[in-house]
Amino acid sequence: MKGHERIIAYFIPYKFKRNIIITVLALLLAIITARNEKLGIVVVGLLIFAFYKIIVIRKNKKKIVFDREIDEYIKREGDIIFNEGLNKLGINISDVNFIDPIIINEHLFESTITPMYSIRGRDGKYRSSNQRTTVFYLSSNQVYVYRKLHSLVGSEHSSSTHEYFYTDIVSVSTNTDKNKNMNEIDYKYEVEIFKMTMTDGNQVECRISDIQALESQVKALRQVVRDQKQVA
Repeated sequence: MKGHERIIAYFIPYKFKRNIIITVLALLLAIITARNEKLGIVVVGLLIFAFYKIIVIRKNKKKIVFDREIDEYIKREGDIIFNEGLNKLGINISDVNFIDPIIINEHLFESTITPMYSIRGRDGKYRSSNQRTTVFYLSSNQVYVYRKLHSLVGSEHSSSTHEYFYTDIVSVSTNTDKNKNMNEIDYKYEVEIFKMTMTDGNQVECRISDIQALESQVKALRQVVRDQKQVA
């Protein structure tokens, strides 16, 4: 299968258990009805149906997608969106290498521009087909932000660009919050909320599932904001 088809297979998986039960029941009915000669055509039909189901089950076993594959795909999408943002903002990578860029990929457990599919992986983590990727590009005097809503199973997307001077940033904060999966109302899990607040009250907020991976960049951004305020 191609990459995109595998992503769809992850979020909308083949129902193995249900189809195995149906196949077993068809075989049992074929065995039971085989004793009645008048039902010969029914037996043949049931056997054909059962063997067809076996072929389909074997074929779909090859489509099993692992959590790691999805995470790697999302990371690659983030890298593509990083370059896309440079073009949208009209900047070069050399203009924004003051601090390493911050790329945040979020699982959105809500219908946005497309319906949402979510699934609990074998590692116990929930993942969503709806994503929001936010890229922070950091120059010596300002932060450029590119945000994109996109679906892993569809082609729909929307994006926006923003620019903020460090002197316009009031605070950069992180705190722990509970995220809720709409498909599993009782299931909540902890995420880190990254929030950048501006003097006009606007905020850029992202949910980070792995804050440790971005800890050094977040600390560096905080320090730059502090230093700029002291200079001002």
